[in-house]
Amino acid sequence: MSAVVTLPAGERIGRNRLGTSAIFMVNGTAIGLWAVHIPLIGAAQRIDEFLLGMMLLTVAAGAIAAMPAAGWLAGRNGADRATLGFAAGFVLVMALPVLAPGLPSLFAAALLFGICNGGLDVAMNAQATDVERARARPTMSSFHGFWSLGGLAGAAIGG
Repeated sequence: MSAVVTLPAGERIGRNRLGTSAIFMVNGTAIGLWAVHIPLIGAAQRIDEFLLGMMLLTVAAGAIAAMPAAGWLAGRNGADRATLGFAAGFVLVMALPVLAPGLPSLFAAALLFGICNGGLDVAMNAQATDVERARARPTMSSFHGFWSLGGLAGAAIGG
């Protein structure tokens, strides 16, 4: 039989802030790593700038398609659960565009990448709003700062 540990409200809020900051940083790092590989994707697939642009448009279309569903899921199941679900999906698909063996799989991978990243974007921002509300102080800019630090780190690692 395991005991349920209840944390004091302040400690729980602090842990939520730390976890939310971490997910923003991890997402930023992954996007930074992915972005430096875009030219390599084009070279590996032997595609011109037009098709590379269409691949990026496919990423954006996937993100736009997923965003309303992510908001609905966050409202229905909680932003924390939606964030974890989309983060898990994002981790599973983030390398697929780089590893795609051909053009059809590249576009399928780009669509999945966009869906997971767009869903994660909405869910983690909803989670950040929940944390900010619980803290009763402006916090959103710090989360986006962690995303930017992650992007910098990812680009540096990938470069």
